[in-house]
Amino acid sequence: MGQVLGLMFALIGLGFLLRILRVFPKETAPLLNRFVLYVTFPCLVFRSLQGAALDRRLWSIPPLAYTAISALFLLAFLIGSKYFRLPPKRAVSFAMGAAFGNTAFLGYPFILALLGEEGLPAAIFYDQLGNFLSVYTLGVTFCVFGKTGKFSGKNVTEFLKLPPFNAFLLALLLNGLPLPPFLLGVINRLADATVPLTMVAIGLSLSPASLSKDAPLLGVSALLKLLLLPLWL
Repeated sequence: MGQVLGLMFALIGLGFLLRILRVFPKETAPLLNRFVLYVTFPCLVFRSLQGAALDRRLWSIPPLAYTAISALFLLAFLIGSKYFRLPPKRAVSFAMGAAFGNTAFLGYPFILALLGEEGLPAAIFYDQLGNFLSVYTLGVTFCVFGKTGKFSGKNVTEFLKLPPFNAFLLALLLNGLPLPPFLLGVINRLADATVPLTMVAIGLSLSPASLSKDAPLLGVSALLKLLLLPLWL
């Protein structure tokens, strides 16, 4: 396990080194993230669920996760608005940072390292039907409010168009069914590329200088996420 975690941090370090040396243009990290989001990540979700034995207890995860994450978002928004006296747009950003984690791009690789692929189904249910759903319902609604001053649920269904969620639904539909070996081979190779590409993209995105600008807000946001949310879950 330590070896795997070490490899992941080495890949993040590689990405950061490539950023410092300016080997690739600034657009590289967003392009890598987009490739992962639309190609390799859906393959990882599909592979992890399609052949897995889906325990009924997995379905108890999303309601608890969605409720706890959404409640923390609302609490963080109030803290940002009332205590820090942030304008609506910044209060929403603060709440999103406190409540919503990168449970896919960063979470899945660490679950793979700590628990192996057998630990991924629970993480996927938490992410897709808990964190992800809260982002695209409550989070998007408040983002519109922060920008326009009005609440609107017009964009809450956008998550239905994203490949990882479609891969999640397709994997549930085809769970346990035999698939052509060639197709599985392609899916497996693409799924295996998710972790290294994600880690390098994270390294390419790191910007330590920007962290010092809002250190107090980042500290409170991290405390809410790392201390309060686990207690609720």
